[in-house]
Parts: sequence; C-alpha cells; structure tokens
Amino acid sequence: MAVLVGALAVVAGAAGVTVLLELPRSATTHTAAITATASRAIWKGREICAITPTSASAPKKLNGEISLGRVLVDTVEVNMAARDSDRRADSVPPARGAGALRPVGLACLVGLIVYLVVIDVAGDVPTGSAACPSAGAPEVVSLTPAALSPLRGQVAAVLPQRVGRLYEEGTVTAASAFSDAEPAPPPLSSSALRPGGYEMRWWAPNRDDIAADVFVFRSPAAAQRFLQRAVDPRCRPSGQQMSALKPFQAHNLAWINPDGFAQADVFFARGSRVYRVSDVPVGAKPQSVTLAQLQPNLDTVDALSCLLVEAHCSTVREAVPV
Repeated sequence: MAVLVGALAVVAGAAGVTVLLELPRSATTHTAAITATASRAIWKGREICAITPTSASAPKKLNGEISLGRVLVDTVEVNMAARDSDRRADSVPPARGAGALRPVGLACLVGLIVYLVVIDVAGDVPTGSAACPSAGAPEVVSLTPAALSPLRGQVAAVLPQRVGRLYEEGTVTAASAFSDAEPAPPPLSSSALRPGGYEMRWWAPNRDDIAADVFVFRSPAAAQRFLQRAVDPRCRPSGQQMSALKPFQAHNLAWINPDGFAQADVFFARGSRVYRVSDVPVGAKPQSVTLAQLQPNLDTVDALSCLLVEAHCSTVREAVPV
C-alpha cells in the first residue's frame, strides 16, 4: 500500500497537482492512530478532486463523493470496524498506523491519475464558453438577377479597376463568410433566383488578395445575428476581434482562413445588409496570428470599407497596399 501511495504521489507531483491532506495538529503516545484523508486535489489552480466529510450519522461507514472536473464518480462506501474507545494505540496493526492513506483518499488519487492521463492524451477539457455557438448563422435571401446588379455596383466601389486587378466575382451565401468559398458564377437559367450575397476579388499592386462582400438578410435582426456570429473569434481558427475605428459600429477580425493564410476582415451592418472587406496578405502560412501582426492590413480594410456608400465615414484616406 505504501509503495502504491508513493508512486501515486510521484505521478501527481510530476503533473503539477497539489494534494491537500487532513492531518492531526499534534499527537501523543495516547493518541489513537488517525489515517490521513485526501480532502481535495488542486490542478492548474482549480479543484478537480474533492471528498465530502465523513457522515456523523453513520459511524460505521465512510461516504465520500469523488468529483473529477464535471464527472461525478459513484459514491465510495468503505466499511469500517466499530470504534472501541478503550483500544490503545499500540494495539492498532502497523498497516493502519499514522500516515497510512484511507481507501477513499487512495481512490481519489487513483481517479486523479486517470483524469490526468485522459486530458494528457485529449488535451484540456473544453468548456462551453470556448466553443463556437451551436446555432447556425442566418441565411441570405434569394434574389432575382435584376436585384443583384445594385449589389455588385456597391462592392465594385471598394477597389477601382485602375488600381486593382479583378480576377473573380459572383454570388455567395452566408457560409462564405466562414469558408471563404469561391463566388459562384451565374446559373444557366437567366430567370433563376440566386443567393442574396455578392463578392468581388482583386489582386492589389503588392499581390495581396482583396475582397468585398455584401450579404442581404430578411430583416435587420437577422443581419445582426449573422454579424455577431461572423465576428465571434470562437468561430475562427486563431481568431481575434476588436472594434474598428471606422466605419461606425464596425468590427475588425484577424484569423487563419481555411486555406491556411492570415486574413484581416472588417464587418459592419446597415439595416438588413452586412458588409465585409478582407485582405489576405501575400506570404507564408502562419500557425497563428494576432491583431497586432495584421494591424497594417486592418488599416487597409477599414479605409477601403469607407468607400462603400453605406459606410458613412466622415473622411476617406488612401489605403490601397502597394
């Protein structure tokens, strides 16, 4: 038993776990042998293993609940011999002498080691707040080809043809804001309804990939729900978000896009429409990215988005990357 306890203590110490034991403050030769009970174990600053105090109403049983993270292990019941008040300390078998660990404390440490092994393999246990919201983003409305023409005219103002080289354009869905899927070409039928989103892509003079989108939703409320999800950094690899200086009520986003490149975005909503301008700088594929690293690109998309009619920026400055 002592060897096993020592081995568990070594493993717990190597994993950075603090095990708190309830020990007697002092002892004399007439003090009955008292076993040390692991009352709680702390890992990375949080309590991951706890044992409830012994029930006073059941002197012959020790009921301990072991809690590992959010997983509750079945109650451990250990039958204990009836306490004899006249029993002397020297009559206690050596295996139950002071310093021996109660079975519940041992069970706590065993469960703790299992917990540590699991998270070492699968990573730390994620919490609900660290995950992207499960509710899907609203979808864009369907529009006729005639209704798409004004949308194209709006996003085309972001980068004039004389400055950037247009290489792709077409309709997009709401999912394109996350997948960066290529815009779709016109359907074979000229009268068929099309997704109410439009995107244009250009090569900037410095070879950065510039894009502008407009997404049309059924209502301003739906547009706001889409915007909140689109700028949520939890829904983006290496995502970071902050408020933009301009346009008004715009959001900046830095993230790693599905192709593995760093991307700087600005999003803002006006009524039932949401606008996005993005800049994918030319270069290697980073493992992570921060807002500070993409600040020049964020300045670029903020300035270019002010060229949109509905941006309502008070001033517009040149910001085309060269």
